[in-house]
Amino acid sequence: MGVVTVLMLLTQPAVAPADFAAGRTATIFATIDRSEWCPAGNVRLDLVTGRFALTSGASRDVCQTKDLQRPVRDGQLDEAQLGALRTAYSHARELGLTLCADGKRPDRIVFSNGGPSILVLTNGAQTTAAPDDLACWTDAAIGLDRTLQQTFGTAPRRVAPKTP
Repeated sequence: MGVVTVLMLLTQPAVAPADFAAGRTATIFATIDRSEWCPAGNVRLDLVTGRFALTSGASRDVCQTKDLQRPVRDGQLDEAQLGALRTAYSHARELGLTLCADGKRPDRIVFSNGGPSILVLTNGAQTTAAPDDLACWTDAAIGLDRTLQQTFGTAPRRVAPKTP
């Protein structure tokens, strides 16, 4: 985990354990391994249990293969990884995901050649999605995205083409 991310997470308020108690709902769906040339990967994470379903992005040498199939890997995060993501999720829930409201835009421009960035948060009360325009993402949304990329973006990217 990067030093900046660790420092950011240390300055955040403690996560309320009740938010992630058994029987509660707290999930994230997000793109990872975004690429200008190839389909992004994605992850679905249950923040209550730490269980995830991960589809890695394809490496450039196989991503244009007709009928490419990318396997889904199921797993469970360790306590440290889960704690960091719970903190980032709670922060994003509290501060929101979007800066752009009432036609106002932030004083920044974000350039990306990595394809669409998707970040969706769900709890028992609501589902919230980050806007398509990356310039409108809050710092909390960006922090959660970075934590997700650091946690899941190191997955093996080599995907074999589908065999007949």
